[in-house]
Amino acid sequence: MASRTKYLRSMGELKRKNNSVLFHNKKENFYIPIESTREIYCMNEITVNSKFLDFAAKAGIVIHFFNYYGYYSGSFYHKQTLIRGKVTIKR
Repeated sequence: MASRTKYLRSMGELKRKNNSVLFHNKKENFYIPIESTREIYCMNEITVNSKFLDFAAKAGIVIHFFNYYGYYSGSFYHKQTLIRGKVTIKR
């Protein structure tokens, strides 16, 4: 079985293509298997779009972002991960 965590160390773009995750940079196109991936660590400047983020959320993939210098920027979690408590709407 392939690793459940993927590390992207070069600059590039993450996007959805034909129900797959495609990492595109100047040198190559690299497909990431969606079925066996749970986390993606973006260790450099990575471009994403909302189409890809929606696809990753539905697949349950957590994406962690780090800047060019290696400092943590933030994470993208799908909505089921962070549901806490209940919301009461007053009418």
